[in-house]
This record gives sequence, structure tokens and C-alpha cells, in this order.
Amino acid sequence: MRHNVIGLPTMTHISEDGTLSLTGYKVNSGLCSALGDFLGKNKHQTSPFIVRNLILDDNGISDADFANILRGILHQGKLVSISYSQNDFGALSLEQLKLIVESQHYDNPNQ
Repeated sequence: MRHNVIGLPTMTHISEDGTLSLTGYKVNSGLCSALGDFLGKNKHQTSPFIVRNLILDDNGISDADFANILRGILHQGKLVSISYSQNDFGALSLEQLKLIVESQHYDNPNQ
């Protein structure tokens, strides 16, 4: 299925500290898919597009759309926090979050 998406510079919303904030910014499935693909391909540690903090609020995002974004972030391996509200969340997103958590290497002083 092909989605028509207006070319929006979504990646310009990633700040220098790695925060991607799209609060109140309505996005469609095509943009979510394109963003996930873009993030997944920009995973080198020196990339200015590494997402460490994700803020999505009131975007009209479906479970599948969020899963697409998370899939791209999973490949980056640098996510620290997520703020997600007023969007759909379900099994697809949960599976991607599980993979993200399992892939993280946290410093544990007890190990």
C-alpha cells in the first residue's frame, strides 16, 4: 500500500540532545513509515538524527504507525525515554518496545 505524504522535514524536529518532539503535530501512516525507515538508516553514532528522547502527543498515530517509528528507533539503539499520549497503543507497539528494552545495555552496578 502506498501513502501520499507531503514532504515535511520531520527530522528537523530532532534537537541537538536527541529529542524528537511532535506534540500536536498530526501525522499520517505514510509519514510514520517514512520516519521509521529514515531513523533505521541513520544509526551511526555521529548522526545528528539519533533519537534519545521521543515525545509524541495528540498526533493521530495508530498502533501500527507507532510500531513503524519504534522499529526505526530500535535500529539506532540509543532510546532513553518515551512520552506518548493521546495516540493508539497496542500489541504491535508493545512488541517493538519489548525489542528495544531487550536490546538496551544498561550499566547495572549490581552486575
